[in-house]
Amino acid sequence: MAQVNDAIDDLVADGGTNTQAGFIRARNLMQADGRGGANKVIVFLTDGVPTVSIDREYGPSEPRQHNNHTRAAYQAGQSCHDLGYQVYTVALLKDVPQRSLSVAQDTMRRAQNAGYYETFDAPDLTGIYEEIVEELLYSAKGAVITDQIPLDKFEFVRFEGDPSQGQAEYDESTGLITWNVGDVTTGATLSYVIRAKADFGEGTDVPTNDWAKLDYTDVNGNPQTKHFPVPTVDVPPPLTVDAGEDRTIPYGDGTTLGGNPTATGGTGPYTYLWTCDTDPGWSADVPNPSVYPDTTTRYTVTVTDQYGCSKSDDVLVTVLTGSITVTKHVEAGDKYKKFTIYVEGEDGKLWSMRLAHGESATISGLKANDYRCTIREVVPMDYRLEGIEPSSVVITADTLAHEVAVTNRKVNDSWFRDWDEEENTFYLDFWEAPGPDDKQGVDGFVQDAVLPKAPEVVLDPGLGDESRDESESRDDE
Repeated sequence: MAQVNDAIDDLVADGGTNTQAGFIRARNLMQADGRGGANKVIVFLTDGVPTVSIDREYGPSEPRQHNNHTRAAYQAGQSCHDLGYQVYTVALLKDVPQRSLSVAQDTMRRAQNAGYYETFDAPDLTGIYEEIVEELLYSAKGAVITDQIPLDKFEFVRFEGDPSQGQAEYDESTGLITWNVGDVTTGATLSYVIRAKADFGEGTDVPTNDWAKLDYTDVNGNPQTKHFPVPTVDVPPPLTVDAGEDRTIPYGDGTTLGGNPTATGGTGPYTYLWTCDTDPGWSADVPNPSVYPDTTTRYTVTVTDQYGCSKSDDVLVTVLTGSITVTKHVEAGDKYKKFTIYVEGEDGKLWSMRLAHGESATISGLKANDYRCTIREVVPMDYRLEGIEPSSVVITADTLAHEVAVTNRKVNDSWFRDWDEEENTFYLDFWEAPGPDDKQGVDGFVQDAVLPKAPEVVLDPGLGDESRDESESRDDE
């Protein structure tokens, strides 16, 4: 060390700054006198900006951008990288002109591959050298790291990418990570993911491993073991998800899914995904969506927390629907004749049926949220409606099924007869005025007549009636 100090003291700073020559000199010394099996490290200190290079004239003295001298300097430093040498650069910038400061800094950054340091005060150099030495003390050969995961608390998930060097593997049966690092220069990195087991619960300052150690051979050929400090983490409560209680609603009503709250534990914020088994295209991404199903549906919510932990829950929404059963009764007349009966909902929806005596028809899948329906019959002119019991019903969650009886009787023979056609068609023509302005003497003239929309009236000849022409009328006088 005394010889080194004497050599430094004998240095004379004169002329331009030939950084290129300095790197080449260090490289040649390393190649000629470097000890086999040792780390090859160059620590390069300069107090200026390159102003000259080999076989090139001096200048400029205060460069503002890279030139042949600065490029030759950092390229000479980079030539050492290819030989496996670690290059640290230290820039003492106190006397560097302000206009050349950025060029001086960038030249030294480009030249290094192990670390760049700078300072404006010479006393700081001691701390910089100590930091470099500290890094070099951790250099190792044939390094192997083993890390024991506590299987009672955590489970291994995956390696986060490849290690910076070497190969790593995980033994599921023992929970041991083995990383064959190889020769370590300044450092190496391996990242992996673990997670708390579902039955662990929660805790603060929970150790993430039982132990982790580095076994290696140091630069002097001595086997060494270093133990890593054991990190700790705070484990939040397990992620829980509540889709809500199963429920029953009447058709036509809605309901709000999820709990209060839908997700707890884990680490927020959460993301939500709702799906259902009746509509593949439906989804929702909020904690408590409102839905209006028209059939019994199972809804499933999957919650994912900030760190990718997911859990699901589901809820069954049973939809109550109403029904109306209509039975036809004919007290006198044709027992085989079919009569048209209409059921109309309060929202304008219309159902129709044609029933003979003793026949029934059921309308199902009706809304059950106080939904009112009215029942009516189209009664032929030779029949009389005796009653519709009840003529309207209200479907609720408590009264879902309703029965209606529609009764009529034949009271006379219809005065239209046609055995060939069961349905009779009537045509109504309006009298046309002689002209648009000639309306005098026309009683009850109607320029545009619009017939109201009504169900088709079907007139059937009764049994035993004689066949007559459609235009024929009956006169009992």
